[in-house]
Amino acid sequence: MPDGTGKPYVRRLSEHFVNEWTQHVGFPPPTLGELNAILAESYRLNGQRRIFVKSAEGEFKPDMLLAQFWNHDKGVIIRVDFTNSTAVTVIVPRSKRLTRQCAEASG
Repeated sequence: MPDGTGKPYVRRLSEHFVNEWTQHVGFPPPTLGELNAILAESYRLNGQRRIFVKSAEGEFKPDMLLAQFWNHDKGVIIRVDFTNSTAVTVIVPRSKRLTRQCAEASG
């Protein structure tokens, strides 16, 4: 899949991902197979990186910048943690969220 080895991008959906997908995309989240297919046809915005951020105490502490995939057809950005093969969150445009809220309010 991601590198031609046949390994899936993700093996698990985080609870946050499931909640965000359901709330903002508007229907139940995809299965692991469906999500991996979505990721396979998505554009990779950035890979996962280890970064260091300055704490309030002035020390630099390690953190992780998650991999991000953009799927134009679905209108979503999906963040993936490759450390544990987990889909962490889904980001949708504000206009898509408003469209969903308007549809719920009218019907």
